Parts: sequence; structure tokens; C-alpha cells
Amino acid sequence: MILRIGFRTFEFRDKGEMRFGSMEDALSWLNNLGPPDADLNSRFRQLLTRYGGEPDNARLTDRQVIEKLAGMLYSRRIVVLAQENVLSSGHPTKQPESSAPAFPLSERLPRSATSTTTQRQAIDPPTFDPKLNAAAQARALMASATGGKPFCPE
Repeated sequence: MILRIGFRTFEFRDKGEMRFGSMEDALSWLNNLGPPDADLNSRFRQLLTRYGGEPDNARLTDRQVIEKLAGMLYSRRIVVLAQENVLSSGHPTKQPESSAPAFPLSERLPRSATSTTTQRQAIDPPTFDPKLNAAAQARALMASATGGKPFCPE
């Protein structure tokens, strides 16, 4: 499992490199990963479930989960591989100079009154046939549904 916090990445594996001198060191490291939030606590629970061998971690408090993980880290039951994510060391790119707008306000023409009138007069054709009896169609669909018959037999 990979845990990313800020610009750092930590990978939890069965075997690895990072070692802790005591359980308190591991507990301190876990506590200093960042402010405890729901996502971090959820990921800690996933780690404990995956590598702890105890399926019922839902009843543990967040503190108990962290303490169990610290014990597993100290005993090297799981280890952490730390990797620093380095940002590019290049120079910032120079922003292109802003060009004149494509349609400056000074060159725009006001709308004519006839164009808005024409737009208002454009009406969509009706969706349904004017001869449609909606109440009869609704009754037929409800009767078909009540009887368990298909609406459109194919």
C-alpha cells in the first residue's frame, strides 16, 4: 500500500528498508505523518487488517490502531520504504505576453431589435400529436402494468 502525504510517499511492504529503534519511535513517526483525519485513519485500518491478521479491527479506537501498527513497524512485521518526491528543478516558464482580445468591445456592434424579435418568434414544433388522449394512454399503461402484461409486445 502506498500512502502519499504532501510531497512524500511511504510504501508499506512485508520486507523493506526503514527501521525504528523502539516502539515509541514508530508511534511518534506515525503520529507525525499529518493531522489525523478520516482518510488517514481508514488507511491505517486497512494496513492493520491486511498485515495484522486480525479481521475485527472495526472495534478498535483510532489510537489503538496506531499503537498496533507501531508495534508491527518496530518488530519489522511490516516495514516502510520512504521516498522523497522532488519537484522539477527547472526554471519557471515565462508567461506569454497577453495579446489583444479577439473581439474587443469597441468593435462590437449593438444587436438590432429585429434579431431578438425573430428569436422570440421561433417556436419548436409540438412534441406530441394534438389528437393524443393522454388520460386514455395513462389508463392503458396502468392496466397493462397491473396485469403484468408488456406495454409493447415484440
